[in-house]
Amino acid sequence: MGKKRTFLRRNRTKFVENENRKIMVSRRVLLILILIVVLAGIFLCYRSLQEIRIEEDQKTVSSQAIAKEPLDPSLLTVISSKFPCDKEEKPPQLTTVSGVSVNIKIADALKQFLAAAKKAGYSIQLKSGYINADDQEKLYQEKVSSLISGGGYTQVRAEAEAAKTVPPGNACEDALGLSFEVDGDSDFENSAAAKWLDNQCVFYGFIRRYPESKTEYTGMSGSFTHYRYVGEESAMKMRSYGMCLEEYVSYLKQSGTLS
Repeated sequence: MGKKRTFLRRNRTKFVENENRKIMVSRRVLLILILIVVLAGIFLCYRSLQEIRIEEDQKTVSSQAIAKEPLDPSLLTVISSKFPCDKEEKPPQLTTVSGVSVNIKIADALKQFLAAAKKAGYSIQLKSGYINADDQEKLYQEKVSSLISGGGYTQVRAEAEAAKTVPPGNACEDALGLSFEVDGDSDFENSAAAKWLDNQCVFYGFIRRYPESKTEYTGMSGSFTHYRYVGEESAMKMRSYGMCLEEYVSYLKQSGTLS
C-alpha cells in the first residue's frame, strides 16, 4: 500500500512538473509573440514617419522650385494623332539616365525621381526614353502587321488599334526626349511601385501621361508605365485641376498664358 502511495505521489509530481513546463513554454512563446508584434509595430511606425518626412521634404522642395521655375513652353509640347510633329524637326540634346537616352532638360529631375523611388524601397528599371520618329514608325508598322496576321484585323482597324498603344512616328512624343517608359509587366499597375510613382511623380515635375479617364483627349490607352516631364509647376497644377496635358495646354492657351 505504501509503495502504491509513493508511486502515485511520484506520478503526481511528474504531472505537475510537466504542466509547469508547459505553462512556462506557453508563457515564453506568448512573450516572444508579443515582442514580435511590438517590434513590427515600431518598424511600421518608423516606416510611416519616414514616408511622411520624405513627402514633406518633397513638398517643400517642389514649392521652392515652383516659386523659381519660369514656364518653359517647350516642356508642354503636345504630339499626338491630332497634333502630329514634323519628322524633319531637329532632335533634342540628349544624355543617358539609367541606361536610356532622354532630353538633357529632364536628366536631373529623373535622377532625383529614381533615387527617391529607391530610397522608398522601389528599384525602378527604365524600358525606354527618347525614340526618333523613324524608329517609332517601324514599331508602329510592326504592331499593325502583328494585329493583321495574328488578330485577323483589317488594315484600317489594325492601324487604329495599334495607334492606341504604339503611335505612328509623327504622332509620338517620345521624339521630344521628355518621356520615359518603366519596364513593368502586365500586372505592374497593381503593384506598390506603380502607386508610389503615380503619387510622387508631380513632386519631381513628371505626370502619368496617359490616365485611363483621359483617353478621349490623349487618344491613347491608359498606362501606368509612361511618364512625361512638364516641370514642377505644371505638374502640380495639372494634378490640382484634374487635367491631362492636352486639357492643361488648352486651358493655358485660352487664358493667354501660352501662345
